[in-house]
Amino acid sequence: MRRAWSRSSRLPAVLATAGVAAGAAVANSVASAEPSPSAAAAPPPRDGHHYIPSSQGVSVVIYGYRSCPFANKVYAFLDHHKVPYSVVEVNPLFKAEAKWQSYKRLPFAIINGRQVNDSDDIIDAVAALVRQQRDARTTKLPASAAAHGASAGEAEAADHLAGSAALFAAPGSGGVRDLTPEEAEREDRWRAWCRDTFVHTLSPNIYRTPREAWQAFEYIGQVSFSSLYGLPAQCIGAAVMYLVGKKVASKHGYDPKDVRGEMYSRMRVWTSEGLAGRPFCGGDSPNRADLAMFGVLRAIYGLDAFTDLVANTDVSGWYERMQAAVGESSCYHRMFTQGTEMAAGPHAEAPLSSLAKEADRA
Repeated sequence: MRRAWSRSSRLPAVLATAGVAAGAAVANSVASAEPSPSAAAAPPPRDGHHYIPSSQGVSVVIYGYRSCPFANKVYAFLDHHKVPYSVVEVNPLFKAEAKWQSYKRLPFAIINGRQVNDSDDIIDAVAALVRQQRDARTTKLPASAAAHGASAGEAEAADHLAGSAALFAAPGSGGVRDLTPEEAEREDRWRAWCRDTFVHTLSPNIYRTPREAWQAFEYIGQVSFSSLYGLPAQCIGAAVMYLVGKKVASKHGYDPKDVRGEMYSRMRVWTSEGLAGRPFCGGDSPNRADLAMFGVLRAIYGLDAFTDLVANTDVSGWYERMQAAVGESSCYHRMFTQGTEMAAGPHAEAPLSSLAKEADRA
């Protein structure tokens, strides 16, 4: 349902001047699509952030923002392939949760104890590890996690991992299966198109107006940041990103009076050329290009930009097929902020038909 724009919602504009310097941290990683891949040894995250020991399979911890399209690309891949993971939600203003390491952008991941930066590199690193498991025929764990004193959550994750290894090995599973040269070229081309072309249309649209920028940062109130940190992050972040959205539109030559049209036209390229009359870019099942596009769109689900995109393009059929293929996002059930688990919030997805009904009632 469209949220009302009250006088209190003007707070970001009041704090904009004072908050530009502090809010630059938000712009540095949310607005940037420049990949900076690297992998370095890293200390394991705090206790409670692991669902499965690395000695038993693939252990993945993602550091990111809940609304970040690049982080949501990773979540979509992991959700689709049922790879267990946990998420450390980073405060977009202070970034205290990520200051133990030197990489300045988000997301980054700790995969089996090593740090991997950049969303595409994270996805490829997990895919390579699971492919190694498949090729080594290690689709079953040596013993139950419970027998080794694991918690109920770890045991459940271990079962998911064993199932996901079998899924990766299944023909037609998509994403991590062996591709023909033609399939690999198509997947790589459309992954790059999502990263280098489509994703740039998001910032100018979700931060198009002060009201929409405020709406985009309302998720801050749904995570367990204290009010001391959460409210400044929402206020300053919304104000700064409103300005950043304008800068991104100018940088890429978008019509400043019709950034919606710029987003619509690129989505029509995806639905016509990316899908090419097939259920998915990957054919009968999603490939990593499908999962990347789905992830960046799921990041803006429920915002005005998403509602308008569905209403003005033919993306809904593909998106609903992706919802069915990927399932509910685990990240909203495995979110951590300073060691505290966060329950799923109102950002969790509903079918597009439900969203349309809400829009009609608004």
